Amino acid sequence: MEYYPIKLTFCKPGSPWHYDKFTLTEFLDHTFVRLKKLLKGGPVLKVSNILITEDTTIAIVEMIQLSYSINDKPFNNTYCWIVKFENEIIVHVRAYLDSALVQALVNEN
Repeated sequence: MEYYPIKLTFCKPGSPWHYDKFTLTEFLDHTFVRLKKLLKGGPVLKVSNILITEDTTIAIVEMIQLSYSINDKPFNNTYCWIVKFENEIIVHVRAYLDSALVQALVNEN
């Protein structure tokens, strides 16, 4: 994964899962591995829109997730990631999502 540095700054404003710096493996363990246990078929995100700045140092990525929890409740979340690049490497991600929906998923399953 040559697009990721050893440590990445990742921020989820207002989320109980706000991380400062972590490795890609740590990010995957804290998010997708955790969600995989709670969602039928695991987390599946679909990119709905990408906006890239003219100098290509910032990308805004909008995603949707249409999944079902293991207790058959819909888990339909939307995401907006603002991704900063330096020398074609991702160095910072600011993620906006419905963290209350994620917390409800954790509490109910």
